Amino acid sequence: MKIKVFLFVVTFALAFGCSHQKTLNPSTNKLEKDNLIRLMATWVKDKGERFDMEIQLTNISTNSLLIPMGMFRCGKGDLQGAITRNTMNSSVAYNLILEQGESRIFNFTCTLDRKFDGPFVFKIVKIFENVNDQKGKELASELTLSTTR
Repeated sequence: MKIKVFLFVVTFALAFGCSHQKTLNPSTNKLEKDNLIRLMATWVKDKGERFDMEIQLTNISTNSLLIPMGMFRCGKGDLQGAITRNTMNSSVAYNLILEQGESRIFNFTCTLDRKFDGPFVFKIVKIFENVNDQKGKELASELTLSTTR
């Protein structure tokens, strides 16, 4: 019986005590661009000089979209960070391709050079039309999602 209580306490502590993940309100933490793409931050976990965030990208256009992985940026307030890890699967190593109506969810870690107070920021520098898995016409630029706390 004591072992069951101990395991319950440890499990509870690990599941809830160590997590500082903040679920974000989808209605105030999303951005839609010209019937092209919807960005939504679903949660963020602040770790001081870095943070983890989950982003959902949805293609709401009639085109297939292509976003080179180098086009993603992150930061906190005006402080730019670097995406140091993401959970995109290896089949999306260089380009993220979103077909019409497709959604992708991924987590990333943004590393900053110091602690900084401000909203968490996720940015897509450029989005292109996908033409046979190659960059076509530029469809949008400078999409910035800034989360409210």
